[in-house]
Amino acid sequence: MGHLTDEVLSTIISELYSVYKKPYISLKLLDSDAPFYSSKIGGIPYYPKGMIYPTNSNKDYMYLLAQINFSEMPKLKNFPTTGILQIFINPDDEFGLYDADGKYNPILHKVIYHEIVDLDENHQQTLPNDVAQNYNTKHEIENKVLPFNSVFALKGKLKEGASFRWYKADQIIDKMALKYNVSNDELYNAIMEDDRLRPQLCSLGGYPNFAQEDPRSDDTYDTLLLQLESIKVSKHKEIMWGDCGVGNFFISTENLKKRNFDDVLYNFDCC
Repeated sequence: MGHLTDEVLSTIISELYSVYKKPYISLKLLDSDAPFYSSKIGGIPYYPKGMIYPTNSNKDYMYLLAQINFSEMPKLKNFPTTGILQIFINPDDEFGLYDADGKYNPILHKVIYHEIVDLDENHQQTLPNDVAQNYNTKHEIENKVLPFNSVFALKGKLKEGASFRWYKADQIIDKMALKYNVSNDELYNAIMEDDRLRPQLCSLGGYPNFAQEDPRSDDTYDTLLLQLESIKVSKHKEIMWGDCGVGNFFISTENLKKRNFDDVLYNFDCC
């Protein structure tokens, strides 16, 4: 077995990047509010007439985690080019992921897609009183346990990348180690540390990142719908999943094409 030289590593990384590169939308978080119809983390949700505000099984209200207005974003294959996607989560210590028994519970989070967007603010409903009272004058949510502490407008930029934190990574790296006759462990560690295969941060599409490991073991939820990393936006404003973790939402390609967001896999983990 040969030593993993810089030259061999560069060859392997170039080959991996060429085969596995994907476009994605990188999301930049701004320390500012956004209109009711715009892309943002937190803040006042788009809430048109006829929409039922999300609640859990106990009829407790959820809160807006993320809102994506696709007309404001670059075009990405299979993703909508119009409409608004919203993700609401339960305000608790598990951020709407697990129930009191520690089991994954999809009733504690909700994904909604509005195909038609009404920009007339007069057609917006008033938030339920129990929700509205927890917003301050800056539209920040107070008195609730959530993975963010302010409102962040979102701007999207189309990028391309490849990284290997997902569930097929070990298999892929093992094949490359065998092909180039180098140590699996040495190659794995080198790939994890190499900036050329740096994991993407807050984003739509592309490859996911995890503080622990990928919860998936097959291609059922093969598309990264949204990823939000723990990130400090300004001195006292941040997204923070537990101890510097990351939140992900996955969907199948077929459901994404059909604009069916009823079956989305949510995960967050931390160090």
